[in-house]
Amino acid sequence: MRASDNSAVLKSEPFATTKAVFASCPYVLTSQVSECDDWNSATISDRQKALAQLALTAWPI
Repeated sequence: MRASDNSAVLKSEPFATTKAVFASCPYVLTSQVSECDDWNSATISDRQKALAQLALTAWPI
């Protein structure tokens, strides 16, 4: 996302409004956020787990 899209104004918008910004992002991991129906603590936790798994796949320890 462009810095101008990630402004304080956009952060205060409902998720339904910001989904379009995420969908237009050229970065796959960021654009995947637009596939979510809601953006709440459960969704964030699920995404965090998925990203952690992806990190372990990319950088095994």
